Amino acid sequence: MLLVFIGCAVENMSQSWQLDRLRILGAQMTPAEPKPGETIEFKSLVYAPEDQPLETVIWFACLNENASSFGCNIDPSVLESNDLTELEEAGFAGFEPEQFPFGAPNWTVPQDALDALEDSEKEEGISGFVNITAIPLIEDNTQETQSFQDSTLQDQLELAYKRFPISLSLNPNQNPSLTGFKIDDVEYTEFQAQSGKTYNIEPLLSADSVETYNYTPPNSEPEIREEEPYFIWYAEGGLFFQAFSLHPFSGVEWTAPPAPWSGKIISVVRDRRGGMDWNWLEITVED
Repeated sequence: MLLVFIGCAVENMSQSWQLDRLRILGAQMTPAEPKPGETIEFKSLVYAPEDQPLETVIWFACLNENASSFGCNIDPSVLESNDLTELEEAGFAGFEPEQFPFGAPNWTVPQDALDALEDSEKEEGISGFVNITAIPLIEDNTQETQSFQDSTLQDQLELAYKRFPISLSLNPNQNPSLTGFKIDDVEYTEFQAQSGKTYNIEPLLSADSVETYNYTPPNSEPEIREEEPYFIWYAEGGLFFQAFSLHPFSGVEWTAPPAPWSGKIISVVRDRRGGMDWNWLEITVED
């Protein structure tokens, strides 16, 4: 289930892999496929350039009955409420970094979330939704212009939403684990590259990241499937020939900048069932 981006004003179109503005790159739920009554912990991957530092990330969660094609239905005025009960009723799940008294972002799936389903349908379950709002640090603004309903602030927000499964599956989905990288078949935790040279970068998944699972197509018999993870790549510099790769042929080619440089390459893995993980590699380019 994909993370969908619905915000961030950009004057000039960049390549999808370029890290040159505030961006939400990933949203992880643990567990990845909760059951009713279970509490989910949330974690985001947000890129913020030096000239646009991040102030906070706000999470909201809901069931599909309270969502539209753009995620949870949220009244913007609720974001400015100091009433904890009102926030929780609207699906507020917390801030990153965590803020007192809310703690780390989390949300408990309602105990009756699957009550409308037949017993035979509960193993496949329903979709829950999360809305993620990344807010940049805005200096020298008055309280009025900090309102979430102010168009000036709205233009600077980065918004995303994501579906996730809620079920009584006998083998609920687990997040994959992206453990590191190989460059030209050698594993590195940091790397010194030569300017202008092209390298093959391969992501490394843990042995248990690719799961098999039961799936019942509509009006059909149950079948066993195997996950097909895919990777999205991002970089602060250099050039990707292709910024998308599929397991098990998951390597990509990256060409280093032509001048001295240092920065990150980030990869985000998705398992197509709502599971997600990410990792990054620090790279320095020499002449």
